[in-house]
Amino acid sequence: IIMKKTFLLSLVAIFFLATFSSCFKQADDIYNPKCKIINVWYDEMTGTADEIYTYENKELSKITYSDGTYLLITHNKNGTISEITAYDENGVATGETVTMTYDKTLIATMSYFDNGTEYEKYEFTHVDKKISSVKIYVDNSIDVNKLSQSKLYKLCFGDPDQFGKLFDIIASKGLVLDIELFLTYTGDNLTKIYYEYEDSYEDYTYTYTQTMEYDNMKNPYFGINFCLADFLGYTKNNPTKIAYNIVYTGGYEATDSYEYNYTYQFNKYDFPTTITVEDDEWNVDNTFIEYDKK
Repeated sequence: IIMKKTFLLSLVAIFFLATFSSCFKQADDIYNPKCKIINVWYDEMTGTADEIYTYENKELSKITYSDGTYLLITHNKNGTISEITAYDENGVATGETVTMTYDKTLIATMSYFDNGTEYEKYEFTHVDKKISSVKIYVDNSIDVNKLSQSKLYKLCFGDPDQFGKLFDIIASKGLVLDIELFLTYTGDNLTKIYYEYEDSYEDYTYTYTQTMEYDNMKNPYFGINFCLADFLGYTKNNPTKIAYNIVYTGGYEATDSYEYNYTYQFNKYDFPTTITVEDDEWNVDNTFIEYDKK
């Protein structure tokens, strides 16, 4: 499986699609920034920002994209996020929503709906307030091509191409997806994501392993519970390397691996203002961040 460049671009985007802070207080899955991101540009820091962030009562309430589409974010009374709804450039709801439930203030489930149908659901297990495993359920009628174009889906779950082969396997067999991710931490950083899938039709096992390395600087994504791409919202520092390894064993045997390397420029608060990502085919992408504090 070779990850497409669209995943690289979306990974960079998702890494910064959130409320950023140079001095935030995190209480479980409640995020209350004092210093906020206001604009994000991709490729070049010129003209109108690709994303513009709006806040109400210190909470992120809206993300507006350069094409005029936007997302509205609703909070519970205790500060946790309850729902994110997508709108087109004319202010009409697209039918896409993401909902979240909690065990007190720790995220318990997160679901993606399109026109009232629940197509994907994450169920979380915690150990010492860190996510230790995630069960993922997917309706086998899900349109992966549509998801690839969905800003809301990418914001919350990442690019579907990340698990593209697994989606292909399930969709081609007409099965309902039911896998479990296992997460390993080193200190406050997530260093490994692992899952295994057994294909009873083709008689082989598909094993996915993702490993991460980090710097010692502040990760502005830390504490953003609705952005689950590589679970970067649940790591304290910034990744310097993310590596993927996929192994097929049994009736079909193959191995594939790829990696992304990250470099940064930081502001005086030790938060990144520029992120540069290079894949193992030497493709390079840049993202530029502007905060409300200089």
